[in-house]
Amino acid sequence: MFMGCRAFHFYFPVIDEYLRAAPAPGVRDDREARILATCIALQFEWHGATISSELKHRISHLCAFVRSHLNQYAESPEDQKAIDGVWGKLEEKLR
Repeated sequence: MFMGCRAFHFYFPVIDEYLRAAPAPGVRDDREARILATCIALQFEWHGATISSELKHRISHLCAFVRSHLNQYAESPEDQKAIDGVWGKLEEKLR
């Protein structure tokens, strides 16, 4: 969460892979999806001007993926809505 821009560029692929991986049967943790969106959004507040356009593009694709696979992160509609909300806000930062 509190990493510099170079570290964020380096570690983003790990976040991407983690969120795209299919969860183990019966294992969902919506807090992680919400927390990771918040961590990425903070990078834009701290280092927005130095985040590469390539990385912004990759983040945009991850936003679309998460928002279209909400059932992968939470079962309840309320939790899914909360996850969708934070990833939607992150998408707005990319525009």
